[in-house]
Amino acid sequence: MINISELHDKLEKISDDIKVLIASKQMDAIGKMISAMIEAQTQNELEQKYKDLRIQVQEDPVAKLLETINEMHFGDNFPIECLEPPKQDISTLKKRIKYCKNPMEKKKLEQELNTLYKEHKRNRRTVS
Repeated sequence: MINISELHDKLEKISDDIKVLIASKQMDAIGKMISAMIEAQTQNELEQKYKDLRIQVQEDPVAKLLETINEMHFGDNFPIECLEPPKQDISTLKKRIKYCKNPMEKKKLEQELNTLYKEHKRNRRTVS
């Protein structure tokens, strides 16, 4: 005949063994989660360093120097003009205006054309 106290002791021992197994599996899972978190954090830090490095590389020292020169004023408070964008010729602007579908851009192009006309007119007066 089976003794109830022995059965109870065996069940407690089995229960304790199962708890140890569950705890070890949980510890493994916790360890894996911690290592994944550390790996993700390391990856984020490396990405941030890479982004910072790219930002530093993208800063052009020549452009910075020209910007500094443009900000400086001499004598009569006239700024030094550096690297103006090339002027478009009148026919190119007319074609762009003709085929432009955006009204805001079209208006801007018309303003550029008007300033170009005025500049040409001014140049003709000084040459004559």
